[in-house]
Amino acid sequence: MNILLVTPPFLLSNDSPYSKTGAILPPLGLLSLAAYLRKEMPDVMIRVLDASAERISLESMRKRLESIDFRPDVVGITVYTTTFSIVLQTTRVIKEVFPDCKVVAGGAHASIMPRECLTSPHIDMAVVGEGEETFTDLVSTLTRDGDLADVAGIYYKLGDQIIETPQRVSNLEMENLPMPARDLVDISMYRPAHGTFRRLPATNMITSRGCPFLCNFCSKSIFGSRYRAQSPHKTLQEIKHLISEYGIREIIFNDDVFTCNQKATEILCDLLIEEKISITWSCSTRINLVSPGLLKKMKKSGCISVGYGIEAGDVDILRQVDKGISIDNAKEAIRWTKEAGIETRAFYIFGFPGETRKSMNETLTLALKLNTDFAMFNIAIPLPGTAMYDQAKAEGLLLYDGMDLYDRTDGPHPLIRLTDVSESELVIFYRDAYKRYYLRPLYILRQLMGIRSFNDIRRYAKGLFSFLNWSSGT
Repeated sequence: MNILLVTPPFLLSNDSPYSKTGAILPPLGLLSLAAYLRKEMPDVMIRVLDASAERISLESMRKRLESIDFRPDVVGITVYTTTFSIVLQTTRVIKEVFPDCKVVAGGAHASIMPRECLTSPHIDMAVVGEGEETFTDLVSTLTRDGDLADVAGIYYKLGDQIIETPQRVSNLEMENLPMPARDLVDISMYRPAHGTFRRLPATNMITSRGCPFLCNFCSKSIFGSRYRAQSPHKTLQEIKHLISEYGIREIIFNDDVFTCNQKATEILCDLLIEEKISITWSCSTRINLVSPGLLKKMKKSGCISVGYGIEAGDVDILRQVDKGISIDNAKEAIRWTKEAGIETRAFYIFGFPGETRKSMNETLTLALKLNTDFAMFNIAIPLPGTAMYDQAKAEGLLLYDGMDLYDRTDGPHPLIRLTDVSESELVIFYRDAYKRYYLRPLYILRQLMGIRSFNDIRRYAKGLFSFLNWSSGT
């Protein structure tokens, strides 16, 4: 059986600051799926088409599909809420080129809204939750013309009906997963955002799944709340593989909460130090899951940057979104990270339900006070499947829903009705927050004083160019 795994030709809207950063990283979800399928069914032929990384337009998609060296029996496509519209168009083209193939939707939106996905005449099935076991079971069943009703964790069409099979009870652990099949893509196509890396080639890794925390704006439709991580020794093995096979010099850990198990993080750092692994790396975590000792060890092992989701500077907003942190936590963690000599990044969100001018100003004031090396501001996105979406919908606060909502989740678009802040005022505040943060003379001076090499000059220049390119669009 021939399997084609696809990411759709999606680009962020031009009004998103992230659209100017040039960031594109390997689709580890699809590559993990491919690796697991290849391990369990070695006779299956697998191809990966990352249309987003290849910068293929929808108009060029037909020719690209026709150039693939086989006719797929099954096409798996990743679906996020943000990409749902382009997925619908992409699957139409796929079915026109390969009318006899089975198109299987997977990913976050397919897990949250599987019936909605199957309303498309070009999508035959949807995989709910983690895909490795379910997709492999599905392919195996199709290979032997088995009964789809026996495949747990899917939705499929039977005539005019949509059939839901029992939920899959998975015991899949990170330690038992093969490394993502990076050999199925051209690693040279990928790189991090301008200004965020120190060395190239760079790539991403995921060492854990699941998040035990309860932030009401976060979707956990695939990996759930049970935290699972591979061992530090397996992580070290994968790092060595990336160095030897691809010459990788820097890694971006894409784990939701990299230091959730602080002891395991410490062991990994010890291994990197003991074996003198020449790698620089970055990660994201929570501000209440670091300590001065851990951060110093992270720095010694090659950590160059840590990102923290602080979200808000108003205690009532933090409580409302179930963030489970305090302002004092934020001040402490940022101070410790700076003292360890690690670059600091902070993430903030404007426009939560109940947000006011006062609370937004408190968030910006906190951001300026913490004075991290980089700050990323966002406008709240009520993704289906999150508690925030349910709250906003129940209270009549959604400005858009359905496809109108999905098509506005890729940029700074007001999506929640606020009491004393209009949609236009929210966008103006959001854009001004970036300008007030990055155009401060003392901030610019500090960045210039931090330059230590030509590489620093180049990465700061690219980051600055990206920011100016975006901000000039006002």
